[in-house]
Amino acid sequence: MLYEPLADGSVRLLRLLPLSGGHKGIDCQLFTCPLLKSRSTHPYEALSYVWGPEDNQQSIRINNCEVPVRTNLYEALSCLQDPFIERIIWIDAICINQEDIDEKGQQVQCMAKIYARASRVIVWLGKVADQSNEALEAIRAAAEGQYVDSATDKAIVTLLDRPWFKRIWVLQEVAAARHILIRSGRTEIDGFAFCSGLNALEISYGTNQSLGDIIPTIAYLIRGAVFRPRYEEPETSQVERFALNIRPLSQLVDTYHTRQATDRRDMIYALLGMSSDDPSGLDDAGLSPNYQIPWIEVFRNLVRFSTSDQMSIQVWDDKQAACIKGKGCLLGRVSNVERHHTRDDIQSVHFLWMKPFYQNGIMGSHLAFPASAKTIQAGDAVYLLQGAQMPSIVRLCDDHLAVIVIAVPLPEYTQPITVFRHEFPVVWDWEASQGKAQDETYYESLIASWRKPECPNTECKYEEAGKTLEKAVNIYGSALRTAKASHGPWTNSDNKARSVMNDIIIREQGASTEWKAKERRTPLSQAAESGHESFVRLLLDMGSDADAEDGDGRTALFHAVENSRKAIICLLLGKDAIIDARDGSGRTPLLQAAANGDEAVVRLLLDMGGDVDAKDDWDRTVLYHAVANKHEAITRLLLDKGATIDAAERWGGTPLGQAAANGHETLVRLLLDKGADIDAGLPPSQSGSALEQAAKNRHEAIVQLLIERGATESVPF
Repeated sequence: MLYEPLADGSVRLLRLLPLSGGHKGIDCQLFTCPLLKSRSTHPYEALSYVWGPEDNQQSIRINNCEVPVRTNLYEALSCLQDPFIERIIWIDAICINQEDIDEKGQQVQCMAKIYARASRVIVWLGKVADQSNEALEAIRAAAEGQYVDSATDKAIVTLLDRPWFKRIWVLQEVAAARHILIRSGRTEIDGFAFCSGLNALEISYGTNQSLGDIIPTIAYLIRGAVFRPRYEEPETSQVERFALNIRPLSQLVDTYHTRQATDRRDMIYALLGMSSDDPSGLDDAGLSPNYQIPWIEVFRNLVRFSTSDQMSIQVWDDKQAACIKGKGCLLGRVSNVERHHTRDDIQSVHFLWMKPFYQNGIMGSHLAFPASAKTIQAGDAVYLLQGAQMPSIVRLCDDHLAVIVIAVPLPEYTQPITVFRHEFPVVWDWEASQGKAQDETYYESLIASWRKPECPNTECKYEEAGKTLEKAVNIYGSALRTAKASHGPWTNSDNKARSVMNDIIIREQGASTEWKAKERRTPLSQAAESGHESFVRLLLDMGSDADAEDGDGRTALFHAVENSRKAIICLLLGKDAIIDARDGSGRTPLLQAAANGDEAVVRLLLDMGGDVDAKDDWDRTVLYHAVANKHEAITRLLLDKGATIDAAERWGGTPLGQAAANGHETLVRLLLDKGADIDAGLPPSQSGSALEQAAKNRHEAIVQLLIERGATESVPF
């Protein structure tokens, strides 16, 4: 019998015997160890890998028994087996009795501790394939500061696209590790060197942009291994209470719910070891690993834990989506979202709070928190469900609020919220952020339980929408909710919404199309920002000024561009909106799109006649902003469209100098190949040449490149 019941606090470890000494093939011994009662690390390794398909299994010997294992594990053991020295390894597929549901649940709770106690975690990416050896060597060379030819980029992207990087369990495994070794076949690289090399290479993921979201978050966890202290617990700590205390479970779910797991329950269980929540609270919420509980119940428990026990929650056994019913309060909106200046896995979000919920004159605040699986956009609303500890970031849809981030912390200075006036259907859909497109009927079916018969009487009033047209397109969505119990929510049809607004608000209430809020925003600019195409068309048909400016000098076109509303951009330009209108900083819509990295909108504006050489108040061109923000594809597009390559900003800086200062070698090469003046910026200019900028910022590879291309060596490196 291979498995005996485990004593409390014990785990099994696998002894991988060497090839010498008469052992043939893969020969192992399984033994138990009271590891979980220990307070420090031990000389064993923990394997982090993907199980892979069940077909074509191969046999290994464990305790003189033939045991079938999946191909990926067999290949890993074959490469890890030493000719002379045995290895002690913990492998979940072998060291946990997978047929014992109770043991599996108990051991899963302890996996964070098992990986934390290991002397090293080995990441197995799989066998040698698709130039994986060359990819790892290129990453190692880049980590050492060597020049790496871009010809290896494809092999590196292929390596990063392997299943291991997408698996949810590996997050906890590398987050707990203090030393990580990454292997593909017999080629290996230290985890910290791996991350340093990726950072130095600045790989472009091409059409596989999902890797741009996946890799930074896991690379951050791998890189941090070398800085983690030795895990030592106080004598009073309980065996089952070990956790890495990284972030609350709700925030972990926000970031990682697009990862993959064979068992959907593991989408939640795999994150528990990283949670900073009180373990007893998780137990009370029904979120301890228990494989006897079905997915529908586990997911409902998570939704209730992440929101409020005062909500009515509808979930389904065949979906990763929930409908949440209950009262809430709109607190504010997102005004701007930026990538963190030093970490790709962090986003910086600026919020504007509604007046009742801020004090001491503070209307806005910045919060930096982990990048979410769904992209936050300017105009998204902050919505607090009654009884919830933290509000959510939501996006207004035709007949519901879509959850973008389920939990964000409130600033300390906000007023306590005691009144909850709104009652929107709220949909938290994981599948939408996994790239699975949902049509309108899908969401109609999800919220059908909240939909009441539509009122056929055109006299039905929308209490909030009847006050001003501005509220009909305001991002807070006050106009889009149903205030009367006798009337159901709006349908998904924009044309029907347009008809209702036209009949009820404009004809009966006589709302002014040019009314401006305190921020001097017209209804047209707010509709353009929010993406309500029918309202934009309606307002234009009624005579709204397409070029009316808000308090920052921005027109409706600028707001449509900033939020990538391509249909509305075409609509506004079709009404002769000024394509190169400048805002308060002198930026044009095209310049803003280039700075944002929105290639589709840049191409659209260029095709519609946007000035490719437009400058802001600091004389920085569209090309300069594209280069400064490291948007390679847009830079190439602008150059192909005839952008002036050496146009200097106020202090003499050029796009080439900016690329050199940023350390972006690909852009430097591109600009040089396109004929950029290599010595632009030399005195009397104040900016300094590209060579000076590269030297100042210690970009040695670029310094060498510029010297090879004939740059004037005006300063020593």
